[in-house]
Parts: sequence; structure tokens; C-alpha cells
Amino acid sequence: MKCNAPLILAGLLVGCGAPDRPTTNEAMANAYDPSGEMPIERSDARDSEPQAEVPNTSQLDVDISYDGDIEGRLTVAIFPGDNPWGWSRDLRELNLPNFPEMVRFEDLEPGQYTVLAVLDAVPFDATNPGPEDRVNSVTLSLEIDENQVDIELPADAPEVENEEPEELLYSLTASFDCNCETLRDLTVSVHQNDEAPFRSREVINPTFPGTVDFTDLPEGSYRVRWTSTSLGGLSGEQDWTLPGDGNVIDFSIEIPAAEPTPDPVPVEDENERRDPADDEGQPEPEIAPTPEGANVDLEEEVDFPNRAEDAQDWTIGTTVVANLDGFRDFDWFRFTIEEESNLMIGTTGTTDTRCILNDVNGDRIANDDDSGEGDNCWLNLENLQPGTYLLRISHYSWWGNGEYRLVSSWMN
Repeated sequence: MKCNAPLILAGLLVGCGAPDRPTTNEAMANAYDPSGEMPIERSDARDSEPQAEVPNTSQLDVDISYDGDIEGRLTVAIFPGDNPWGWSRDLRELNLPNFPEMVRFEDLEPGQYTVLAVLDAVPFDATNPGPEDRVNSVTLSLEIDENQVDIELPADAPEVENEEPEELLYSLTASFDCNCETLRDLTVSVHQNDEAPFRSREVINPTFPGTVDFTDLPEGSYRVRWTSTSLGGLSGEQDWTLPGDGNVIDFSIEIPAAEPTPDPVPVEDENERRDPADDEGQPEPEIAPTPEGANVDLEEEVDFPNRAEDAQDWTIGTTVVANLDGFRDFDWFRFTIEEESNLMIGTTGTTDTRCILNDVNGDRIANDDDSGEGDNCWLNLENLQPGTYLLRISHYSWWGNGEYRLVSSWMN
């Protein structure tokens, strides 16, 4: 039998390529079609695989551990950004947790968040953790899809630094007399160094003689002022030093004597018939228009805005009746003054309120908690510059609720 040597050699050349360089589809095609006219088909297995939909939200599992013996309520809240205060994105609560515990937050946009965990012991108040509570927080960036973070609550209470010796505090009684039986209102404020009121009290329909008491005042120099909106506005002040000048300061309110009433002008009898001819040629009487921005009571029908940028327009002197409806309900109001002014702004009622006043840029101007009657907030604002301001009314506690009345007036 004859051997076809050229054919065997061609087979060896085709099948003996370098082992680390596999023959490509193009090389194989050239071997069978030296002209290069044979079409080359290329395929990629990845192009034929179905592509899974990529989620555009994040999920976060928070694992909380605690090795102490406190029993209470676990509150876990997630906040946008790196500060665990303000309006939370979501919140979970567990009564009498059995550690370790896990809570899950879903449908979160990717980005930076801070998770705050509070093990709140009795009395419950997660917004103001005390030494009996356990608190920890962590800041992280959430990626799309699933995320996980661990938070370990401290087993022991934080160490309390050595406290400085207690400062001596004094009481002060403002005693009032008046050549009248009562006034519509009386506001008494105690100032230090001509700054915002250090303490303030309001009395509705005060009777005389009467007193207004202040407690827990440190040693120092004060200016005690009183104002009333009665009779177009009354006011007075005295400088006082504690304890040097004593604990009772006396004020005498003098109501100006009323001017004599002029004799009444005769009024035409309604029953007397008039001759229409008497009115011929006379101009029609003009009806004065209602002044724009006149004070009208404003009652909350839908929850007032919870964000400063959406604040409810409001004018000084307008009374507002509103409700705080639970977890971090803020009521924001916007008002404008045209010239430097002295104002009184506060709340009345049985709800424990807080007042915060910012300028239009968000910078803090004043704030107060309990300077009003009972647990009401009250601001006495002096020399307030022209401009637009933002006022926030909230409950002292995150979970607090109740009705309040927002009142205000101009001071001389």
C-alpha cells in the first residue's frame, strides 16, 4: 500500500499548534478557504443569557446586641445623612426585646444614613435619653440591594464627670400695685446684660395688688421689665441685683386718667322721614375697604407644614389654634416685619410646647421651653431687625400631642 505523505504532514501541521494558543475560528476558516471569502460566525454565550433586573432601592438589616440587665423598650430609627436628629426616614419599636434582635428597613434610596438605637428604660422617653438608658449609633453608606450593620449597646452606664459645686440660686418676687382693678394681660421678664429674657412670665387678667415669682436665678445684675397690651400698651422696668437688693421688687402701674367724654352729637331720629330732594347733588358715601392682612383667627384644618421651606404664612397679632399630633410633629410659620420691632410670641394652653425662631437663612435667633404660663413657651423679642422669620412650634417630647394656641403682639 502506498502512503500519502503530503496528506499526513498537512494533518500534523493543522493539529500540532502551540498548546497555550488555541486555534481561532478565523485561522480554521483560512485553512479551509485560503481566499478568505468564507463568512465567519462569532457568538458570545453571555449575549444569550437573560439579564436580571437591577434593583434601585436598598434594604438594611440592623443586628442589635446588648449584654446588660436593663429591660425596657428598644427604639431603632434611621436618619438621612450623618446626624441622628431631625426627621427620621423610618422607625421600629420592640417592647421587652430579647437580644440579639434584628430589625429591617426596606425601600431606602442608596446613600448615607445614620442608625440610632435606644434601649429606653422606665420612664419611657427615647427623645431625651437619661443615664438609665443605653444608646449607640452608626453612620454608613447604603449600596443598592441588601446591606447589614451591627450595633452593640453599652452594658454599663456612661461615666459621669465630677460635677462642679452647685451655684447658689435665688428667688425674686415682682410685686405690683395699680390704680385699677385689673388689666387684660401682664408680662414680666427678667433680663441679663440687655439680652433676650432670662426668665419670663405672663398673667392673663391680673388683679391688683398681685405678685409674679421667679426662681432659680443665679447671683448677678438684672433688668426686670413688665409690659401690657391694655390701653394701647403700657410698660416699665427697673435694674436689680441679686442678692444685694433683696428678693422683692415693687412696681406701681399708673393708668392715665380718662379724658372727659364730649357731649354726644345729636343723632337724627331713624323714624323721621327725609326728603329725597335733600340728597340731590350729594356724592355717594365711600365704604372703607377691609385692610389687607387684617388679623383673622387661623385654625388648623390640615396639619400645618412640617418643614421650614413650606412654612405657613402668618402675621403678628393673628391667633392660631392648632394641634400637635404625635411623633415629631412640627408646625412652621413664616412672618415678616418691615421695621425694627419689639415682639411677644408664645403659646397658651395645657400642652408642653417649645418655640424656636430662625431667620430666613435658618440661623437661630431665639428659643424657649417653659417661660410662659405652665409648660408653654414664650419669647420676648427686643430690637428684632426688619426681615422675614421662621417660627417652629413643637412638643417638648417626640411623641407628645395636644392642642395649643399661638398668640403674639407688638411691644412698645
